[in-house]
Amino acid sequence: MLSVNRLALLGVLAFGAAACATTNFTSTWTEPTAQPLDLTKKVATVMMSTRDALRRSAEVAMAEEIRRRGGEAIESYTLLPGEAARDTARARQVLAEQGVDAVLVMRVVGKDQQISYTPGTSMYVGGPYYGSTMGYWGYGWGAAYSPGYMQTDQIVSVESLVYSVSQGKLLWAGQSETTNPEDLESFVNELVASVGGELRKRGIIKPKS
Repeated sequence: MLSVNRLALLGVLAFGAAACATTNFTSTWTEPTAQPLDLTKKVATVMMSTRDALRRSAEVAMAEEIRRRGGEAIESYTLLPGEAARDTARARQVLAEQGVDAVLVMRVVGKDQQISYTPGTSMYVGGPYYGSTMGYWGYGWGAAYSPGYMQTDQIVSVESLVYSVSQGKLLWAGQSETTNPEDLESFVNELVASVGGELRKRGIIKPKS
């Protein structure tokens, strides 16, 4: 069974199962002089959320993506749990003590509903052939009416950022929209995979050899 925290999180994000989840980037930015991250050095993963379940799941998924590429990653919740993450001075000290060279940050920035309407269509062919069974059969199917319908999609917007400590700057930023995420796990996994793909495409993370 889902834990109480996870059920509460799903309610807050209004996850729906009307359609398969899709993640698309509405905007991205790459620092023109950015150098690829050195994945042999430690990368901290951060999901800025007061929902512990979402924070842990996202940070673990991000860290696993980095480890799959041969890098070293550490989830920030293991260093700065709960309210400790809000203390900027403490965070700076802890990340420095851990030798963190880069930070991958995600934050949910919006949750919206989008309602769309598809009008009905009439597939009319032929004439009013009511005189015989088969005559009407052909006419009736040809003139069958397809009623219109309304669909409500849930859209979750996420801001993703990559900072380099050694280069001292923001390397990449992107804002994405995930439509109709079905559950927490699939939402996080798809989001992380999409961000990873963008980082590889932009040269922030080198393709795995």
